Amino acid sequence: ESLGGDDAGWKVAQEMDNKRKKELFVRNSDSIKRAITDIYRTAKLLHNFSIMNYTGFVKIAKKFDKTFPDLKGTFKGNNCDDGKQSEILAAKMERIYSKWFCDGDIREAQAQILTKKGDG
Repeated sequence: ESLGGDDAGWKVAQEMDNKRKKELFVRNSDSIKRAITDIYRTAKLLHNFSIMNYTGFVKIAKKFDKTFPDLKGTFKGNNCDDGKQSEILAAKMERIYSKWFCDGDIREAQAQILTKKGDG
């Protein structure tokens, strides 16, 4: 026997609690999606910037080698980041997003987290 005989009130309270939990879950899920998307987009921008800088540096180094043949090869080697780390980070964000929100479908994840026109 229940206290006060109000089983209906208990069920309503339980349903409200479940509704709040679901709303909180959806809100947190959206927040996680936005965070992963932000990290992904930043990594992609950084990768593009790194490639552009790397390409520019290589061209400058070649010009230097032509201008100063005695110092040729001074800038050979791994003096400049070619964007690999940012590409690794972007790929990791794709895998995480696909696992959590796209049932493991990487292509779907990429389609969802790429910048879209009008997207903040």
